[in-house]
Amino acid sequence: MIISCMDARVSPEKYLDLNLGDAFVYRDGGGSATGAIRSIVAIDSVVQLESLILVRHKDCGVIGWDDEKIRKILSARAPDRAEEIDKMTFGKFKEEEQSIKDDVAFLTTNTLLRKELRDNTFGYLLDIKTGLIEKVA
Repeated sequence: MIISCMDARVSPEKYLDLNLGDAFVYRDGGGSATGAIRSIVAIDSVVQLESLILVRHKDCGVIGWDDEKIRKILSARAPDRAEEIDKMTFGKFKEEEQSIKDDVAFLTTNTLLRKELRDNTFGYLLDIKTGLIEKVA
């Protein structure tokens, strides 16, 4: 299973040279493992996944964003939902390489995942300008 950012400039199928049906692909803002965990656990419970490949990319637009910034925007948009918004968590989107290491650590220590899957979890950084992928964790 590939976990990747939803950025329109990033296509896991393209940069990993995959065909339709080759892999499960989970995409969200920033390619967050914490955001993907529910889907990972559900899919792996039905079809045992072979590996988890987390791919982040350089020049990601969410770097530097955190709960406070996102809550502020949402509160301005929907002030009547302030109590609900205050309870929302989005995570902190920090420097790409450290973020990859943190998410791989989250996955490899998460006991909801089978040991075999935790042992086959890796993190990569994609340079969207050159197309090169570097293993980070």
